[in-house]
Amino acid sequence: MLSSKSSRARFKRPEFRSAPASVGPEQVIRKLVAQSRTSGRLNLSNRSLTAIPNALWDDVAESTQKVDLSFDRREAADAYWWEVVDLTRLTIADNMLEDLDPRVGMFEGLTVLDIHNNVISRLPEEIGALISLSILNVSGNTLTSLPAGVFALPIIELNLANNKFSELPVSIGDFKRLKTLNVSNNKLISLPTSLNQLTTLTTLNLSGNELELLGDFSSLLHLSDLEVADNRLARLFTAAENSLKLLQRLDLRRNQLTSLAPEGETIKFPALRELYVSQNTITKLGDGILAESPHLQILDVGYNKLTEFPMEILGLKELKRLDITNNSIGKLPPELGLLEGIDAFLFTGNPLRGMPLGSTSKILRTLRDKIADAPSPTIQSHLSPPGSPGRRPITPSTQEAASRTVDLSQRSLAQLDSSCFSELSWTPSTLVLHHNAFTRIPEAVYDLAYGLTTLVLNHNQVTEFPVKSLPNLQILNLASNFLASLPSSPDFPALRELNVNHNRIASLPPRLPFPQLETFLASANAIDRIDPNTFRNLQHLYVLELADNNIAHIPPELGLCTRLRILTLGGNSFRVPRRQILDKGTDAVLTYLRDRIPT
Repeated sequence: MLSSKSSRARFKRPEFRSAPASVGPEQVIRKLVAQSRTSGRLNLSNRSLTAIPNALWDDVAESTQKVDLSFDRREAADAYWWEVVDLTRLTIADNMLEDLDPRVGMFEGLTVLDIHNNVISRLPEEIGALISLSILNVSGNTLTSLPAGVFALPIIELNLANNKFSELPVSIGDFKRLKTLNVSNNKLISLPTSLNQLTTLTTLNLSGNELELLGDFSSLLHLSDLEVADNRLARLFTAAENSLKLLQRLDLRRNQLTSLAPEGETIKFPALRELYVSQNTITKLGDGILAESPHLQILDVGYNKLTEFPMEILGLKELKRLDITNNSIGKLPPELGLLEGIDAFLFTGNPLRGMPLGSTSKILRTLRDKIADAPSPTIQSHLSPPGSPGRRPITPSTQEAASRTVDLSQRSLAQLDSSCFSELSWTPSTLVLHHNAFTRIPEAVYDLAYGLTTLVLNHNQVTEFPVKSLPNLQILNLASNFLASLPSSPDFPALRELNVNHNRIASLPPRLPFPQLETFLASANAIDRIDPNTFRNLQHLYVLELADNNIAHIPPELGLCTRLRILTLGGNSFRVPRRQILDKGTDAVLTYLRDRIPT
């Protein structure tokens, strides 16, 4: 048996002391290098380095000099890289490197190389040996070219922004897996035709160059985000007809455009959601783009030379934000008030008279009131049982008929018979039933199944999701009801926006069966866990709100949903990511999560 004295000696409480004052930056770097041998990740950003530290190459130094800085991770001091784990991520950003050491080619397991914001003027040919490299960030240097070996690498994301490229090599088309290409803020005058060979590209940033024409992009079938701001574009493409079927965002600000498309030119962007063309010299929008972009939600044409309101805008039924600031428009058409989905309308700096001050809704209402009402069929009193508050004739106004909208909100309705729409001469596409007393989806809704695109049922007492197919429904608002679950059946193939905020949903299905879903709002429910597979098949999802639930853990794989533009997670019980990360925004959260996916 051990004596109490020897026991105390053996199990003596460790003393916690700070690192010796003599420990310098070089020793700290050695410690980081040693730790990276077990993590595969090394971050030496912002350390005033002029070269990659010798500790990265010198496997003898770690065995002859030991430093203890009380880091949590145990050091593998005498191990070689190949005896522990491959280095997969190397970040040496925000330093003063003038050259990249050719020995970097030794790390064949490297998947991420980030050397942005240095003063590197050329990359070594040895970089072509990084056969696993998928992300290369060399932005903020002084590069004018890339070594030939780079173009054979399996790169998915390439950032060349803020360098000195005056041209892109023809070899740029050799990237077979490239999804994101950023060449903004260089000195490009033209683009090689081989750029059209990047058929996997989804994001392309060409802003801040000297381009006068884009050329042929017809093969970029997966392109969803195109930025070409701050160039010299007078027109977009060389061909008279171009189509980018998946393009959702187009930024053309601060160019030399006089119209969106020349007379007789058709540019089809059927999936376009956001179009920014402010600070050009546009005198006429034309229908070359707008007529072929029915789902446009954000249109910014501010600071141009428009003298009349572009009537083509009236066909954009899904528009949510419209900016015509600082043009010379003297009059707004009353029909603009029919675009009731607009929640932000900016028009200052135009010589408009008689426009009221106030909210967007007030302005739109003022415009609607200028439309003369005309006789319209009456919806007969089949709305609720006799004697109920909701039983009275309802006559749609002219503006409701024009927009094919039936608004039966705030009428204390509990039922809606199938015959209530029988005398309408038009088929409703939008049905507004919020603030009533429905406990289930009214049967009359299913009679409109093939024409209905928008159904608004928030603030009712609905306990179940629609049980029958609504094949053309695009917007469904079921917020503030009593829903406990969501379906797993594929009965809503066109649904783009689903709002189930403020319900009683405790869990989500393994996969949401809405292939076209772009916006999913499920805040203020009782969701306690999320499975990243729930969202993985949603290729168009860009808004995901899960705030104010009971979620205890955020899976790192959620970071793979890279199309997300808005992700809200606050008000849950998880501790990671921390609040400081959440406050940095969606991109920071997704990056944080991806960095924690086990390799």
